[in-house]
Amino acid sequence: MTSIRSPDSIRQRRSERAEQARTAQYADVDAVYPSRSAFTSTMPPHALFDGATDIRAAGLSLNLICQQYADTQLAHLVENGARLRLLFLDPAGRAIRQREDEEGHTAGHLGNGGQPR
Repeated sequence: MTSIRSPDSIRQRRSERAEQARTAQYADVDAVYPSRSAFTSTMPPHALFDGATDIRAAGLSLNLICQQYADTQLAHLVENGARLRLLFLDPAGRAIRQREDEEGHTAGHLGNGGQPR
């Protein structure tokens, strides 16, 4: 016996499969924040780094470590065996200029200590 599905039933099944695929794709996402300030108000640096044994950061993510986490705490982590791998961006590079454009900053705001290039 064969069953005939209505167009609505077929659309519903396709929609369910698409939703399952999206759910699987983002299953490891815990939260999404609209800005870095919203993230840091929810996840302060000490909550992320205190007791860490391996820290890997790149680019502007380093601001969180360099500007908002006490250097004495960072030294304490390293003295206790933590491994840090940090990749700094070229302050005069394209990635910095792109971020300045995205965030509406004047040229040099992020990559040149606030001084125009």
